[in-house]
Amino acid sequence: MDRTWMYNRLNANRHGLQEKFVRGVKNFVKKALKQPICISEGGISTAVNVRLYLYKFGFQPNYWIWTKHGEVKQSVDTRGGSNSLMEIPL
Repeated sequence: MDRTWMYNRLNANRHGLQEKFVRGVKNFVKKALKQPICISEGGISTAVNVRLYLYKFGFQPNYWIWTKHGEVKQSVDTRGGSNSLMEIPL
């Protein structure tokens, strides 16, 4: 899944947010709120607060697989001796 939008927050002229980033954040928050881990641990802050935080500060570096929001890292045995990670979409 292409998540390059997560790290392309600002417009090139540094005035405002990329439209793709705003849409991505909206979908991220929507999915995160539905995850059992978020529900069982008392949920997350209000969706508005999360969106505003991400708009201002962005995502933590290299958070390609949303392990803190319901996704799972899975080691794949390729029988070649190397392990790779694959994304499990929400």
